[in-house]
Amino acid sequence: MRAKFEAAIQDFGKRLGVGGLKLDENGSIAMQLDETEILMGYVDAAESVQFYTILGGMPEEPSPQFLQVLLAANNLGVATNGAAIGYDADDDTVTLNLRVPVDVIDGTTLERTVENFVNLAEFWKANFADLERAERNIDTATSSGPPPSAGSWLRA
Repeated sequence: MRAKFEAAIQDFGKRLGVGGLKLDENGSIAMQLDETEILMGYVDAAESVQFYTILGGMPEEPSPQFLQVLLAANNLGVATNGAAIGYDADDDTVTLNLRVPVDVIDGTTLERTVENFVNLAEFWKANFADLERAERNIDTATSSGPPPSAGSWLRA
């Protein structure tokens, strides 16, 4: 089955106009597409292809709201198109992962899957940046206390 993935990688490379794409000795290949670096790897035990990218660093002390957004997105794949948002404890990063059975992969489906995965990753990277900014704003608001006018808008 790895040979099927290797053939799909070569066909995909030709479609991109990049000859000579091939898997490394571990059955993986990394590539930069637009602003997103992805890793694709053959998983022998599952006869599948694993797609992986880093969305960003985990905030030092993530708020419950931050984590709830990520968990809600994963729930039934509702906001991830079947992919999964994960946490890599070794690198302290939030990741996006997708596993596809190799028997459905050819050059055309690989191209479409990579395009969809990169678009999804770019969507989440943009939203992740917004989540990080909101996280910093929550931290600032809670550490500095309420704004000076808090509670002064209501008069009896």
